[in-house]
Amino acid sequence: MLIAAAALQEGIIDKNFRIKCVGSYRFGRKVFKDLHVHGSTNIVEAIQRSCNVFFYQLVLKIGLDKLNEYGKRFGFGQPSGFDIGEETAGILPSTEYYNRVYGKGKWTLGNLVSLGIGQGEVGVSPLQMACYTAALANGGTLHQPHAVGSISNKRTNRYDMVEHKERSVGINPNAMQIIREGMRRVVEEPGGTGGMARIAGIISGGKTGTAENPHGEDHAWYIGFAPFENPKIAVAVMLENVGFGGAKAAPVAGLLIEKYLFGEVRRKNP
Repeated sequence: MLIAAAALQEGIIDKNFRIKCVGSYRFGRKVFKDLHVHGSTNIVEAIQRSCNVFFYQLVLKIGLDKLNEYGKRFGFGQPSGFDIGEETAGILPSTEYYNRVYGKGKWTLGNLVSLGIGQGEVGVSPLQMACYTAALANGGTLHQPHAVGSISNKRTNRYDMVEHKERSVGINPNAMQIIREGMRRVVEEPGGTGGMARIAGIISGGKTGTAENPHGEDHAWYIGFAPFENPKIAVAVMLENVGFGGAKAAPVAGLLIEKYLFGEVRRKNP
């Protein structure tokens, strides 16, 4: 959704813009694959169905510098300020980064294609993904995550509240609405890749992901929030070496959200 947010905010696409997905995308001499043939696809459908081909092409329209800019808006490539500490900043590629790693003039636009689906030289933590999800859920405010709410002051015998930062990610409401609708369809509509996160009686939004792992089975990702209209919880689930996010991480996220909202797991067969 980061790519979608940048493209919508910059006016590069609108909700009617379509790309034809034939199941793969050729750039130069390399073919970048998709799991399905999605046909003519707009941004909402691309999020719903997890259409790789759509985002392969969209990231090229955005460019590396804009991708980096919007990634920083959502908190990637930098510590979140979590009050327990020892967190990673992750990796958010930039022109400077590629020049340093590959050498100036020794990398091409082909390096960007995989970035469109969060692959390549992107490194994020589950905490960053949870913060990112919360910002999508609440309409565009990035909150500093924290475990400490107040500190006991022995001099005054009072609890001093700890202030936590928040800032806008600067995405217009119309763009956020389009992205959130795609996330709702991921879970709630036929063809959505996150149907296994669905909870009876609760409308939610989410997004599946699968992180390629050259050393074994892929890692499964899922981010989600609920209830859709008045979010109270945002989650990020990452399971190592288990395969697809929709099949493995989405059910876990659904159970977590169900437990949080109802105080118990209500489904008879989790």
